[in-house]
Amino acid sequence: MKYKKFEIYRTMIAATLGAIIGVSTVSGNYVVSMVALVAAMFLIYFMKTRVKEVITDERITKISGRASYLTYMITAVGMALTGMILMALRTKYPAYLPVAYAFSYVACGMIFLYSIFFRYYYTREI
Repeated sequence: MKYKKFEIYRTMIAATLGAIIGVSTVSGNYVVSMVALVAAMFLIYFMKTRVKEVITDERITKISGRASYLTYMITAVGMALTGMILMALRTKYPAYLPVAYAFSYVACGMIFLYSIFFRYYYTREI
């Protein structure tokens, strides 16, 4: 399959997925949304393996890695700081305390997952 054809099919799958998720969310059937999301992911992955042309090169992979790392750092630090600020304001705004805990736990979970993946890929690549 040519890359241009893959892009067209991927766009059609994304549009269909958006429509399915929209309709199932409005109707309150979230299981359909999850099944459609997983099916679309597998379908796109299967089609991507059939593409004969080179989709990414080393430069794109390196740029993507840098962008992902920067996005991760900004998100993790932002969530941690927001959680700390909301915890500091707990006497004035006690309703924000669960949100503060959620931000803090998600930031800790992201850092934990990053350290696990970093160690895995570091030992695997070298």
